[in-house]
Amino acid sequence: MKKVVIFRIYYLLASLQALWALVTLLRIPPDPKNAILLGYSAPRLALLAAVLAILGVFGWLAWRSLRDRPRHVEDVRRILLEHHRWG
Repeated sequence: MKKVVIFRIYYLLASLQALWALVTLLRIPPDPKNAILLGYSAPRLALLAAVLAILGVFGWLAWRSLRDRPRHVEDVRRILLEHHRWG
């Protein structure tokens, strides 16, 4: 049960950190000479896409950890062990 609480806190904190990074990136004034979309340059758009993906993953995990009690921990562990063989 302690693992479930630790995972839940981790997911929530990672979601908040990704949200903070997204807001910080959006608050930087756009550079009109390198603008591609909405005044943002290609590297900044790539960073925004990466941060949005991270926010989506950890937001979904946080929501799932609050909705499905301990089952999500085993699901995440199973997914990681299926895709990564260490040895």
